[in-house]
Amino acid sequence: MTAIGIDLGTTNSCAAVWRGGRVDVLKDAEGYPVTPSVVSVRENGETIVGRRAARELEINPLHCYRAVKRLIGRRFTDPQVKLTQETSAFEIQPAENGEAWIQGRDQLLSPSHISAMVLARVKASAELALGKKIDKAVITVPAFFNDAQRKATLAAGEIAGLRVLRIINEPTAAAMALELDRESPQIVAVYDLGGGTFDLSILRVDAEGEIDVLCSNGDTFLGGEDFDRALVDHVAEAFIAEHGVDPRGDVLARARLKLAAEEAKCELSEAEQTRILLPKPFMVIGVEREPVALDAPLTRATLEQLTAPLIARTIEICALALEDAGLSVGEIDRVVLVGGQTRMPAVQAAVKSFFGRATMLAPDPDQIVARGAAVMAAALTGQLAVELSDVTPFALGVQSARDEMINLIPAQHKIPARKTVAFTTVVPDQDAVTVRLRQGGSEDPRDNLALGRFDLDGVRPGRDGRVIIDVTADIDADGVMTASARDRGSGRVQNLTVETMGLSPRAIERLAKQLRTRAREAAEETPRL
Repeated sequence: MTAIGIDLGTTNSCAAVWRGGRVDVLKDAEGYPVTPSVVSVRENGETIVGRRAARELEINPLHCYRAVKRLIGRRFTDPQVKLTQETSAFEIQPAENGEAWIQGRDQLLSPSHISAMVLARVKASAELALGKKIDKAVITVPAFFNDAQRKATLAAGEIAGLRVLRIINEPTAAAMALELDRESPQIVAVYDLGGGTFDLSILRVDAEGEIDVLCSNGDTFLGGEDFDRALVDHVAEAFIAEHGVDPRGDVLARARLKLAAEEAKCELSEAEQTRILLPKPFMVIGVEREPVALDAPLTRATLEQLTAPLIARTIEICALALEDAGLSVGEIDRVVLVGGQTRMPAVQAAVKSFFGRATMLAPDPDQIVARGAAVMAAALTGQLAVELSDVTPFALGVQSARDEMINLIPAQHKIPARKTVAFTTVVPDQDAVTVRLRQGGSEDPRDNLALGRFDLDGVRPGRDGRVIIDVTADIDADGVMTASARDRGSGRVQNLTVETMGLSPRAIERLAKQLRTRAREAAEETPRL
C-alpha cells in the first residue's frame, strides 16, 4: 500500500515517497522536484496549475492565484487578509460563511478549492512518476496553523481525491527526515522560514526512533512574501519620489514588480548587489506622459536593513518557544534551518547569533518537509516503525457565562488529548445552555478563535449551581478539535455545532466531482501515440 508525503507550500509544493528503503522526492511532469503553488484561470475558462501557471503571472495577473495558503481558513475580517489584498493582483471577497475567498472569473473560489487544484496536480505527477494510482497521503501544515486552517487543509486534500492519513506539522516533518541520519539522542530546534509562514519547534530525538515535540511557536503570516513586500515598497517609494507615480497602482506593473523583487532577493543571497529593471513597455504611467522604465539598483545591505524587523520577529518567537519548553539556548544540541527563506545570509547569521552555535541548513530546504511527510506516510502504512509525540500550540477552552476564558487543554499539551470539565447552570430552573468553544491563549475569549458552540436544550430543571453539564474536548493527532456536552441529570448529549467557517461536506463532494471531471476531460483531450 503506497502513500505519499506532500508539502503543500505557500510558494512551492513537493511530494515524496518511501520506497526501496529510502525516501525519494517525486519529480513533477516537467522534471522538477517542486511544483509552484500557482493556479491560473484563462479567459476561456481553462485552468492550469504549477510551472505553466507561474509563467502567466505577468500576462494574467487578475486570475493567476499564488500564495493562497496565506488565506486558507481565514475570515475576511482578518487583518492579514487586508495585507494580502494590498500586495496581490487578484481580488479577495467575503464569502457567505465569512471566509476570505478569491474572485474568480465567474465565481468566488475558496482557498481550499485552489489548494486542492495544486494538490491534484502534485498527485497526478506522483502517479506518473510511480506508475500507479495514489489516493493516500500525509500533508504538512505550519505548526502554528489553528483548527480552522487545519480543517481547510483537510478539505483541500479531500477535494483533490486524497485520503489524508495525517496532517503533520512542517518542522516535525523536517526532523523526521533528518532523524534517519541521527547518531545520538539530542534536542533539536527546527527554524522553519518559508514563503508564507514561520515556525520554531523544539524536539527531543532519541536513538530508538522516537520524536518528542516539546513545544511549537510561530506566525502564520511571516515569510518570504513579507520580505518581497518590503523590497517592493522600497523600490516603489523611490520611484514615486523621482516620477510622482506609484508603480503599485497598476495591476500588471505591480505583478511584474513583485516577481522582479522576488528574483532580486534570491540573487542577493549569492551576490552583494543587483538591480530591478522593468523596461518601458511595461510601465505605462499616464496617458499624457511617455512610459518610464523602472531601474532600481539594490545591495544586500539594503535588503538586510529593510527586512531586519522581520528577522527580529522570528528571533522573538525563538525566545518564546524556548521559554515554553523551559530550556535555555545552551541546552539545544542542534539548530536546523528549513524553508527557502533560510538561504538568506542575514537570516542564518541572526539564528546563529541567537543560539550561539553553528546552524545546519537542511539539505534541499524546499524538499526536506515532503521527505519527512513521506517517512510518516510509510509509518502509517506499516512500512516503518516511527514514534511521534506532538503538541498543540494553542490552548483550547470555553467561554463562560461571565465571558471568561476557561482553559480545558493548555497550549503545548501533548496530542492526542481529551479533557472533560464540569460546568453548572447560572440561573434557577435553566432548561437550556449554550457553551462556546474557543482556541487561543488570551484571557479575553473574544480575542480567541471561535470553533463552535453547544446548544443543549432539555436540561433537567434545578437550582442554579446544582445542574451539572460535562463538556468534553478532544484534539486528535492532526491537531483538529471535536467536542460534546452532556447533561448529567437527563443524560442528554449535544455535539459541537461548528461555526460557519469552512466548506460543508456537500460542497467538498461537489468540488471533488468537478475536479475529477476536469481531470478526465483533460486526459481525453491529450493526444496518444
